[in-house]
Amino acid sequence: MNRMHLLAVTWLTVLSACNEAPDGEQGSESATASVASSDQSVHQGYSDTAPQYEVDGRVISNVDIEATLWNPRGKTDEQIAARATFLASVYDLERTEAQLQRAAEAREKYKDSIVINSVIPMAPGTLGTTDEHYAKGLRRNRDAGFTLASTTIYGFPGDGDSSLSERTDKATAIISDLDMVLAKDTAAIRQAREDGTMAVIFNAQGADFVIEDMT
Repeated sequence: MNRMHLLAVTWLTVLSACNEAPDGEQGSESATASVASSDQSVHQGYSDTAPQYEVDGRVISNVDIEATLWNPRGKTDEQIAARATFLASVYDLERTEAQLQRAAEAREKYKDSIVINSVIPMAPGTLGTTDEHYAKGLRRNRDAGFTLASTTIYGFPGDGDSSLSERTDKATAIISDLDMVLAKDTAAIRQAREDGTMAVIFNAQGADFVIEDMT
């Protein structure tokens, strides 16, 4: 029997001081317009209070959650949730012909492999993620040829209003509706590959929920 290769691919989403909307997406006019450094309405250097500020030639907004660059520091949970919802709604990756060709070559090269996306940083009920967003993310991973996708069911305290059990219940139902497999062991992952579907597992990027609720 040929030895299976294991290709681990990690998709990381970083919420930083320059949380950036997808390239080519249109936010509000104030976000997409090019603002010259000489514009007095743009504060030069980092600012918590100015509506807009410029750092290294990049204009960042403190007020417009649809801006190409938005500063999450010091913002309320509601503002951060609104930004996350916006990003999840507008994200639509477009690929060039060259990128599609490379993807086709990779699919051929790893056609006998188990291919894993080790982090999908969302689940139903986490910040900005609806059931529809989660289903869309799973379908994209399946269509890209992944054998297994690991979805983050918990990230950090305050990462959403729903409980951990509510998230897992919703995610499990969506996985089933999409004819995917919630894998409990490696045999299930291999079987999903043989069946031409995708397996899903859950991950947590913190354990604070254990302290919050020992059940």
